Amino acid sequence: MAKKSQRIIGICQKEHFCKRKGSAHSSRVVSFGRVKTAHGNRLLSEVAFQKTEVGELANMSYAPFKVRIYAFLLDYLVIVIYGIFVLGTISFVFRSYINYLFSNSPVTAELTGFIMITLPVSLYFIIGEQSKWQGTWGKRKMSIRVVDHSGRRIGKGRSAVRTAIKFLPWEVAHFGIWQLMLPTDFSGITILIILNAVNITIILYLFIPFTNKKRKNIYDWISGTVVIK
Repeated sequence: MAKKSQRIIGICQKEHFCKRKGSAHSSRVVSFGRVKTAHGNRLLSEVAFQKTEVGELANMSYAPFKVRIYAFLLDYLVIVIYGIFVLGTISFVFRSYINYLFSNSPVTAELTGFIMITLPVSLYFIIGEQSKWQGTWGKRKMSIRVVDHSGRRIGKGRSAVRTAIKFLPWEVAHFGIWQLMLPTDFSGITILIILNAVNITIILYLFIPFTNKKRKNIYDWISGTVVIK
């Protein structure tokens, strides 16, 4: 009788262990199924996002170069206002110091001009084009914006590269002009070569947008940006 009871207890324990094992296995199967389902949903979401992104790229309307010129002229108006009121006030208040900085040497004059003019103007473009508006005041008025190749908002680094390449001819021209106006070690021929190189670059900046459908300029190619409506 005792042996029979022990046998019955052993069978019950085995069945209980099998049930527990089966339950654990079922739980693992269910969990694996959930993970698999979640992975599948994530893949579907990624595919849907890629399809949406491709659709947005296909529907992007590139800004005509003429509209971009109008936007730049509006921004140039902002630069002129800054030059008249801000720089004019600084030059009047600190006249003796400013005169000294712009007449001491070509290097000092260029650095002073860079800090007072080029840097603030560059920051205006860098901050504006990477902001939520994706453009400067002039671009916003003309309803155009700067994006990357995927149609997304650009970051600070990309905006800084774009602006630096855009205004490089401007700064090189300042360098050449100060070398002409103040005593320098550069020869006259070298300065003329530099200024002619600036003129050629400006012509290329005006010509290259007409060579491609996206109306991309040199600084757009280098920074990986495009201007859209």
